Amino acid sequence: MKLLARGFTKDAEGYVKLLPEEAEDMWHVYNLAREGDHITATTFRKVQVDKGTGADTERLKLKLTLEVESIEFDAEGGVIRIKGRNLTESEHIKLGAYHSLELELGRAFTLHKASWDALDIERVKQATDVALSADLAAVLITEGLANVCLVGGSTTLVRARVEANLPRKRGAAALGYDKAWARFLDHVLNAVVRHVDFSVVKCLVIAGPGFAKDQFKEYMEAEAVRREIRPLIENKDKVVLAPASSAYKHSLKEVLSCPGIASRIKDTKAAREVAALQDFYDLLSTDSSRAFYGPGHVFAAAELGGWLSVAVFPCSGPKASRAIGISISWRQAAGSAGPPCWERPAMNVRAQMHARVCLGPDPRGVNDFHSPLLRSAPFPSPPSPYLPSPSLLLPQCAALRSAGAIQVLLISDSLFRINHIEKRRRYAQLVEGVREAGGEALVFSAMHVSGEQLTQLSGIAAILRFPLPELEDLEIPAEGLA
Repeated sequence: MKLLARGFTKDAEGYVKLLPEEAEDMWHVYNLAREGDHITATTFRKVQVDKGTGADTERLKLKLTLEVESIEFDAEGGVIRIKGRNLTESEHIKLGAYHSLELELGRAFTLHKASWDALDIERVKQATDVALSADLAAVLITEGLANVCLVGGSTTLVRARVEANLPRKRGAAALGYDKAWARFLDHVLNAVVRHVDFSVVKCLVIAGPGFAKDQFKEYMEAEAVRREIRPLIENKDKVVLAPASSAYKHSLKEVLSCPGIASRIKDTKAAREVAALQDFYDLLSTDSSRAFYGPGHVFAAAELGGWLSVAVFPCSGPKASRAIGISISWRQAAGSAGPPCWERPAMNVRAQMHARVCLGPDPRGVNDFHSPLLRSAPFPSPPSPYLPSPSLLLPQCAALRSAGAIQVLLISDSLFRINHIEKRRRYAQLVEGVREAGGEALVFSAMHVSGEQLTQLSGIAAILRFPLPELEDLEIPAEGLA
């Protein structure tokens, strides 16, 4: 996506002019445009023109601004159809009349919003980042079925599907099996040559059950030399094999989680989403009090608030003359869920000081409750026997002071495609709040395999920094967010 012009700030009115260049760009546009927005683009309309000899019909090119009322997205064709009322005065179209626009590749448009939230701004940055284009191609193949897929930063598209009825390997029909198999492999190879651009793709994965993937790789390498297909010959090192249980699209999750593939695409958004979702499933089976899904439980965990107080006092012991102690107390906010406090002693790794860090209302009381929220921080040793000011130690405590309950938030972008302003605002505030508290918020694409799986879990899940068994046993309503 090419950014032609922009003029917006967070939580204020503004516009952006974009030029879609790839099929994945249309997915970003579909997530940006919502009911009530204004879109300006060129369109064509048949009008009656009087030429003196009678009325004639001409197809005119017009530039219109519509107030969006409905949006339809064709993923296969890469076209977005927008319907709404006309806001542009024209001799051919009445003001306020209903009209439709089609946003296509290579056709610029301007999107105007009454308010740009953080998610919209992030979507624009993500769409215009050239590093997030389709960076993985996959051929899922088995006997008689193959799917050629492109995995981008936000979408997973099946660009070609090849099917063939293969004869049995035994009996009278066995004589025709080799010819049918070679014809099937040739069709798959043509699909790869047509749809895989090695100037963009970092890796071509051939996956599937059995030995079909190995046979196709050998066939592709031999045919590339025989036909002199330069892209395949020059990018031979980008082709790798991977196991998969089937040749269908949902098996891409197994491909992306394969260590050999993950190392090649470790910096991509799709790989991070797959890894985070797998961590969530693992935690759900081993420590369910730190893994929650559903709007009710996730928002309850996010609202677990409190504040930290820091006290500095001398330590007792042989090194007391150069040692200091730090007591960090966590007091839970009123109305928050979960246990009221967490405490853990910590010993500083430096020999010059003996620091005691405890999280709890009483600096002298230490419980055995182990929490990932607290870690031993490298507090500096004082340069003199005099006690330093507590303000000097606050920067070292910043990570603890800003830590919230949610460590990783997993949320599907389908939850943001709603016309309810209050619901969208709450989801946007949740994402911002997790990031401000030092957590990681991953917005999953519903066009990815991982996003489809997350949608089956209500579209939202969270990995917590510390267990909340009390919250796990509660039945919390979604409060109209589901």
